[in-house]
Amino acid sequence: ALIAAIDRLATDRPRLTHRLGDLWCSAMEALLARPATLANRALVGSYLELCDRRLSAHSGTAINAARGLLFMERWQEVLDRFPQQRQQCCAAEVALGRPDVVIDRYPDRHAPMYDALIASGRYDELATRCRLDEGYDPRRDREIMGQMGLTALAAQLHPWDITRQLDAGNFQQSTTPRPNDWGWRREMLLTGRADVIPEHEVATDIAVLMALGRIDDAVALGERQPHLYAWPRYLLGLRAAIAGDMPAARRWFVVPPERTFTQRRCEPARTLILPWLRELAGERGALTAACSDTRDNRRWFDRQRPWHLARYLLGEIDEAGLRAQPYCQYAEADLLLAQAVLAERRGDRAAASASYRAWADLPRWRRDDVVEPVSEEFVAWRLAKLAAP
Repeated sequence: ALIAAIDRLATDRPRLTHRLGDLWCSAMEALLARPATLANRALVGSYLELCDRRLSAHSGTAINAARGLLFMERWQEVLDRFPQQRQQCCAAEVALGRPDVVIDRYPDRHAPMYDALIASGRYDELATRCRLDEGYDPRRDREIMGQMGLTALAAQLHPWDITRQLDAGNFQQSTTPRPNDWGWRREMLLTGRADVIPEHEVATDIAVLMALGRIDDAVALGERQPHLYAWPRYLLGLRAAIAGDMPAARRWFVVPPERTFTQRRCEPARTLILPWLRELAGERGALTAACSDTRDNRRWFDRQRPWHLARYLLGEIDEAGLRAQPYCQYAEADLLLAQAVLAERRGDRAAASASYRAWADLPRWRRDDVVEPVSEEFVAWRLAKLAAP
């Protein structure tokens, strides 16, 4: 009704265009705060069409129009139509897999550049690029040092910080719910006590849903949280592959092109597990092709974690090179998983089993920051297959 009213008034009473533009901005602001459901995305699309049709002369609509395009995952349109909206352009570049462009092209956008440096694992550039205090060292930065492998030191220096304690495997052992506390929920996940998390918090946390095995709910939530779209689908694809239904598995593995670089928690599955499943099903060269794609097109994705994994699998770096990556918090787990698959590919069942078992023996907090059922179910399946006569 509001769209129709603005449309009509903008035509019948052009002198009201400025006020109608303000009204449009307020409505869009409220809409962009909602989850990215199909209905909300359709409504945002209608508001964008209205703006293009009637209100494009209103300069104040540009920011929310650019934000609306981000909401719709129309990344390139943000860059093409609103180059002056530099904050939104930074977000679009990252979504297109180009955090390096943010770093090089938008030096005046300190917050996006800081985030881009972190996201691409370029920790040693923080001091100079972001003009941080003299003497700044990322290896003493509470938010970063754990990512660089200094989890025990971070926990020692910051005993009050639950995130640093969990990164180091220091658990408080309390199951008393702490409302809206991600740190407490994460501890429950990592210690196998996700069942004590209140239902109203479970329903909105995809990591908890995945840990509890509520995959259909996780898939539904992924529709409203597009950056987690692939994670539960990868698990369903894995299960389909284990059941021998590779056509169904491939359907689950498909990610829309606009989400190619926006997915979280998709590694190491995307670079290692999914292509190995395809090879096991007879698709020769799938692993090499996937690793080459990661190496060539995902240089700065996920703090360089998949890039180093791909280069190790391709034989371009050795164990030391994989361990020496900037984001080395989970490098040991990635190394064991890679060694297991490589051993299996060359037919060494004993070595493959040993590496899979070593991965399974790692505590969960050393594999990832949450329970990662894709890797866990994959490893359990391969161990069972390799143990069979």
